[in-house]
Amino acid sequence: MTTSRKLALLLAALLLIVTGVTAAAVGADDAEDEDASSAVTPVTPEEIDEDEGSGSGSGSGSGDGSSEEDDDDDEDDGDWREDTLIYQVWPRAFQDSNGDGEGDLQGIIHRLDYFVEIGVDTIRLSPIYSSPMIDAGYDVLNHTDIDPIYGDFNDFYELIHKAHKRALKIILDVVPNQSSDQHEWFLNSTKNVEPYDDYYVWADGKIVGNTLVPPTNWKNAYSEEEGSAWTWNQDKRMWYYHQFHHTAPDLNLRNEDVVQEILNIFDFWLDKEVDGFCICGASYLFENEDLLNESSSEEDTSDETDDDEDSDNDEVSHTIGLPENSDLLVRFREHIEEWVKEHNAEPKLLIAEVDDDDDEVWSYYGNETHPGIAPLSLVLVTGLNETSDAGDVKDLIEDWMERLPEGADTNWMLSNQDYSRASSRLDSDVMDGLYMLTLLLPGQAVIYYGEEIGMLDTNVTWDDTIDIRALDKSEENYDDYSRDPVRTPMQWDNTISGGFSTNDSTFLPVNPNYVRINVKRQLEDHDSNLMAFKKLALLRENPIFTRGDYDLDAVNDDNVLILKRSLENDTCLVIINFADTKQMVNLTALYPDLEEDLQVMVDSSNANVEKENDEDDDDDIENDLFILHANAAAVLCDRDDFSGIPHEEDDDDDDDDDDDNDDDDSNDDESDSKEEDDSKIATTSSTEEPNEVVPATTTEAPAPSSANRRETLEFFMIIHLALLLLLRTL
Repeated sequence: MTTSRKLALLLAALLLIVTGVTAAAVGADDAEDEDASSAVTPVTPEEIDEDEGSGSGSGSGSGDGSSEEDDDDDEDDGDWREDTLIYQVWPRAFQDSNGDGEGDLQGIIHRLDYFVEIGVDTIRLSPIYSSPMIDAGYDVLNHTDIDPIYGDFNDFYELIHKAHKRALKIILDVVPNQSSDQHEWFLNSTKNVEPYDDYYVWADGKIVGNTLVPPTNWKNAYSEEEGSAWTWNQDKRMWYYHQFHHTAPDLNLRNEDVVQEILNIFDFWLDKEVDGFCICGASYLFENEDLLNESSSEEDTSDETDDDEDSDNDEVSHTIGLPENSDLLVRFREHIEEWVKEHNAEPKLLIAEVDDDDDEVWSYYGNETHPGIAPLSLVLVTGLNETSDAGDVKDLIEDWMERLPEGADTNWMLSNQDYSRASSRLDSDVMDGLYMLTLLLPGQAVIYYGEEIGMLDTNVTWDDTIDIRALDKSEENYDDYSRDPVRTPMQWDNTISGGFSTNDSTFLPVNPNYVRINVKRQLEDHDSNLMAFKKLALLRENPIFTRGDYDLDAVNDDNVLILKRSLENDTCLVIINFADTKQMVNLTALYPDLEEDLQVMVDSSNANVEKENDEDDDDDIENDLFILHANAAAVLCDRDDFSGIPHEEDDDDDDDDDDDNDDDDSNDDESDSKEEDDSKIATTSSTEEPNEVVPATTTEAPAPSSANRRETLEFFMIIHLALLLLLRTL
């Protein structure tokens, strides 16, 4: 065989090999494109670790994908927990993905890009555990399972995975104080099955005449006037204690086995890569061990209380704010921090939900040697009303900050799941100003879902009521106790059920005002509450708000509140007019060292600051006579010191950029394709109106691995052609 023939055969063999490799590369590339448009494959924590090496998740070990360089960056950025913007989601009310009228985890997944768009850092999920749902999920059936209403663990893993991919944190509400009376622990406890016989707070009570009488005169929090905190159990023939509803008995946290169960619950969810916890009911973890009666009132002056040797007439509560509460919170923190250390994980955010009547709230911070858990501050929730003026707000904030332990974190919020919404409770015209305050004060900011668009309390009829605290009352007075008005569906657009669901029958009625108060409408309105919120969320990332000093002034006869934030030579002013009349403030007289010209970074929808103050049409505000309309508010800064912060005139361009960024975020995840959203999210029906909010749908940008395959494909095709030419020559 001639040399040229041998060479030709060799080249032919190489050509066959290259042809096969090229075909395989084409097939792989086509397969990836097909996968990108298919439904999401459920993920597990292990798959998250493997797939998300470069994400921001905070899993165990190297699962957080951080390198030494990343660690250095984290150190430069400080502790993420100190000034995080927390958004509380009421899962049942946020987004329905399957048309059953109930919010769920897939619905939250569908809205992750919304959190990114409005500047949220951390999502707080109210209880998602399996529950009979008698008391909104706080009557927990299993602390380590997810209620089918919300989905399953595949949905939860997907939520964690996709949230971390977007640099969003997820923290869970944990309920250590109680369980459902259907919990296996309680059922075993009623039968005296060890070790569960002492898992709950049991007592023998008394017999007065021929009547069984509860062990103490303690009242439950849901019916303080007439309802005992004790319920008789016929099987065990003892009374069990419940701080809340009788279907949610209190756990006995003096039992070490019970405490260990709670610590195991933390470990379970930490292993699922959550980023922290909110400890619910922290004010009620312990009650008086000696079962002393509360101080007697007129209606308690019967013989069985007054003559009882256990009667106690001091003013100390025996069911709220006991010193043991703070000790247990310290232990919770130490346990979680030890887990973080062992797993080389990112620090976890810990906050505690407390009662406004708890005088021991400051002890929950712990001390220098044994730090505790920061309580959620209710100071603006319970301290403000529609008549509050600048002086009232100043006093509330300064009193809180003066009592705050040195170096401790704090947080600010205006509403939660148990109180009337801020826009209903307070003057809605001043809401933009109050959110300027809560977002730009030092510390964390906590937003209850829907507050960013000014959602109002919904009128829920007796027939539609599901809150057990209200249902235990009568139709005549239920609305004085119901929390349903603040837990109604999120208002996304003006389509059926406000875009919350394709079902016109939802677990609670949608507020009829969704036609005018909804996310879509406000995203299109330059002067809306939501657009102001977005600007504030971006502004608060500047060092002057994360590290700067603060000072408060109430001027103009307590009509105007000014929050001054300063860092080195930079200054920003948050100015809020609480009066129903126009106010003029001489900023130069108040702050002689202030820059000559400040610019408006954010103003309220009713402010019109630049038109009122900018006579020269040069965007600068005159400090000598700053004018604010009634109930208006504004943030003023030297814009040169705030690179990256949008100015009022730049909003249109910035909105376009935000849209582009949202598209890029969605392109990062192959499983966020249009086909997936259309099949999973009930809100994207074929009958949707043109102005309905729908998931962002863009052409998927190739992932890095796809780009590498394309380059390889091109290389082999070139070799393929070269071999063909050489073979023809031979």
